[in-house]
Order: sequence, then structure tokens, then C-alpha cells
Amino acid sequence: MQRQIVVLLSLMFLASCGDDNPVAPAEKLDKNLVGSWVFDSTDFIDTMAAGMTEFLRDEGVSQDVIRTTIAEFRTEVSGMDELFRLTLRFNADGSYEDDHGGRGTWWVEGNILIQAGNGEEERIRYFVDGDDLTFIFDYEFLMDSFREDGDLTDEELVFIRILDEDVKIRFFFKRK
Repeated sequence: MQRQIVVLLSLMFLASCGDDNPVAPAEKLDKNLVGSWVFDSTDFIDTMAAGMTEFLRDEGVSQDVIRTTIAEFRTEVSGMDELFRLTLRFNADGSYEDDHGGRGTWWVEGNILIQAGNGEEERIRYFVDGDDLTFIFDYEFLMDSFREDGDLTDEELVFIRILDEDVKIRFFFKRK
């Protein structure tokens, strides 16, 4: 389980590393994003637990077994927020960097943040409310991220598929 989360984070936040970054057009920069952002929390674990609960109910598993399974899952992933610790910096010149060595160029199209670097683009739905930044990842983004890894086991893919196709997983950041 921890392996899947590390893979997901790597793909989400570090995919835009490199030096061959396009130049971000100034009119496409959201001044509300400029600055440093520190990871605060995520609803990833709660969302996964809810998806597991629904999946197990649909499979006819008893409520007692579901409660035990979810409790075991939460115990296994307790402290997982530490894996998500990340500080992001979006600069006014359209450059981007994080404290894990990722860097690139960023711009926005509507409520989509585009991070580009190393010949790749990553599109992330976002929302800024004052000093709060939320990244919103939908089911397709999550599935594509895991498929890119290419070496997930069938069991791991089944686990990810327990998520409803309408699922949204959010990562919350605070302005530093």
C-alpha cells in the first residue's frame, strides 16, 4: 500500500522535473498561486477507506468484517501523511520548484494548473482560497498515474479499482 502511495506522489508532484521547460505566458499565470505552499493534509486515506467499505458491502461482506478490515487498513496507513510532506514554490516568472528537487514551468488554463518539465506536462485541477490551496485529482488521473508505473500487480490494480469513478482525492496546502 505504501508503495502505491509513493508512486502516486512521485507521478503527481515530481513528473515535471528537468531543464527543457517551455516559457509560461505571463497572462496565463494565476497570481494567487505565486508563493510557497506547504502540504497540510489530504483526504486520500478517508477516500480509500470509503471506497473499500462500499466495495466490500457490494461483495456481500459482513459489517463486522468490514469494520475490522477498515480498522486494519487505517492502522497500516497511520502516519502516511508524512509521505506527502512537500513544499511547492510557484514563482511569478512562471517557474516552479519543490523541496524534492522537482522544477519546471507552470501556468493555468481556467482552474487547471499545468506543470511542464522534462518534455512532459501534468494537468491538475486546483482551487485557491486565500492562504489555502487544494489540488483535486479525479479517478482517471489516479488510474493513469498508476498505469504509467507499469509494474503494479493485479492485486494492486484491483485495490485501486475499488474507487468509484466519481471519486475526487484532494491534497491541501497552506501558504508558507
